[in-house]
Amino acid sequence: MELLGTYAWAILVVLVIIGALYYLDFQFFKSPEVCNLPATGLTCVDFEVGSNTVKLVISNSLGQQVIINDIDIEGCLSDPLPLGPTIDHNQRITFTVGSCTFDKTKNSLEFYVTYTTESGLSHRTKGEIRTQLK
Repeated sequence: MELLGTYAWAILVVLVIIGALYYLDFQFFKSPEVCNLPATGLTCVDFEVGSNTVKLVISNSLGQQVIINDIDIEGCLSDPLPLGPTIDHNQRITFTVGSCTFDKTKNSLEFYVTYTTESGLSHRTKGEIRTQLK
């Protein structure tokens, strides 16, 4: 019975150490920062989340020119882009969306990109940003 008590204390000490490392924001427990815009040909190359803004660098690998009509980010009040910017094939453009208020308890944001291809058809694709919200 004494042996079980000793092991219980050892397990408790290990749990306290893990809890302290997590509380002190030890790097091991942080999830990697990721910007994901799957299955479209548009790629989120880079991003930056500020206290009230989000910057996205979007690349076009669709093989044709596209017009970005709107970028809607969760927690941000965004107006449709005036005369949507055109992104040529293999070109990158940086978009800044402001007026953002974030739920600090979350570590991800959903966003939607609405774009028009050369054929004139409009598409809307969903992406996700995973980062520590400030």
